[in-house]
Amino acid sequence: MNGGEVEKLAARMATGGRRRQRRAARQLARTRSPKAVRALATAYASPGTDPRVVSIAESVLAGLDDPAGVDAVCEVLIATGAERLSALVSTTGYRHSDPVRHAVLLFLIGDFEQYAELDFDGGMLAAVHAAADAELRSRLAARARVAGRMEWVRAVSGAQRRGELSDPEWEAVVATLTVTGRWDELWRLACEAPPVWGARMLRELAGQPWWPQSKVERAAFDKLAGLARACSEDLTRGHVAVKSAVLGTHLSSLSCLVVMPGELLASVSFSNEVRWWHLPSGDPAGVLRAPKRGVRCMAVTPDGTLLVTGDDGGRVRSWHLPSGKPAGTLRGHKYGVRCLAVTPDGTLLVTGDDGGTVRLWHLPSGESARVLTGHKRAVRCLAMAPDGTWFASGGDDGTVRLWHLQARAAIRTPVAQIDMANVERMRFTVKGDPERAWARLIRELVRRLHQYDIAVDTAGTAAFLSPTDIELDR
Repeated sequence: MNGGEVEKLAARMATGGRRRQRRAARQLARTRSPKAVRALATAYASPGTDPRVVSIAESVLAGLDDPAGVDAVCEVLIATGAERLSALVSTTGYRHSDPVRHAVLLFLIGDFEQYAELDFDGGMLAAVHAAADAELRSRLAARARVAGRMEWVRAVSGAQRRGELSDPEWEAVVATLTVTGRWDELWRLACEAPPVWGARMLRELAGQPWWPQSKVERAAFDKLAGLARACSEDLTRGHVAVKSAVLGTHLSSLSCLVVMPGELLASVSFSNEVRWWHLPSGDPAGVLRAPKRGVRCMAVTPDGTLLVTGDDGGRVRSWHLPSGKPAGTLRGHKYGVRCLAVTPDGTLLVTGDDGGTVRLWHLPSGESARVLTGHKRAVRCLAMAPDGTWFASGGDDGTVRLWHLQARAAIRTPVAQIDMANVERMRFTVKGDPERAWARLIRELVRRLHQYDIAVDTAGTAAFLSPTDIELDR
């Protein structure tokens, strides 16, 4: 079984119906390749997995003798921290073939005795922490905080790493040092940590029966602790004193600001003047003048190559960046355009006008894609989903409308993950020949993928079926 087939089975096991999930699990169990083992371990780690699938996965995961398969299980545990998988690895005594990865695994499952023997100077943990994503770092911090592990504190609080620690990690550092009574280390770190955390440590130390041994250090501690007590914690709760800077002036009132990729800020005024500025310096970066009526809204594509404006005359204009040269005018609105939104991939523009109409446009061509009606009065605001599969509009009629870009979402979803019910629903709700064509194609692709899925699962977990087996309902 090749990698693509394993991926299809893994997707089916994650999103299909129970019978299809169990059959996929059995096929993966028969394969036992590292990729298949990883897929079974991922399902085993998920709390919502069907119990029969869990049983099938466990029968494989508990009896591995292939180092590559063991490594796959260990990697899933490191990535997820799942308690069920942690218990299985602890029971089986699996070891990752990479000593550094095995050290972090031992730390995560709480086997600190073996961890200390393997990573006696904390260098392995420090290396993993430096390359870890936010989720793994958070779980390492949580484990260290609960267990009071100084190895972790020393690994993450070195001088080169202090600026990279998140607030939860600093919380864990303070908690670990406090629980273990490491007051000297807390005092040393308080003088070197970011001030917000240094003040927190100083206030903690001031409440303990501890003082530095030397008179000089004690005097310094008393002074710093007094200053820390006087520091308001409002700064850590969002009330921040700010310094303002004037970036220059427009010829008339401003109507819109947009932060652009590449550390730029764009501003537009009612006199149709669009300016952009370098951030954070505020130095001028460019200027253009839009013709005709006042510009009311503005948007920039995620790649920063196209700026779009909407004006009182119902015109939607696009401009190449950073040159500022006109790219085209999108015509179709009969009323002033009040809001714009661009999909995350920069291929679709949404506009709303004073007449209550919402329009969709293809980018960068500017070709009209769809006209949406429903609002009774002006559309004032638009919000795009992070994945670009839906957007919301709000207007003077007091309604918020949710619009699903169904075909757009479906064409970017692997066929194995598409629900036929959604496909059938899409066939009757989409409008326009391009969308209908896509709906028909998607329907046939899904039907083809599942044309032999007529199995009804009642067999036990030990009965592994071949791809041509048919299970009959009794």
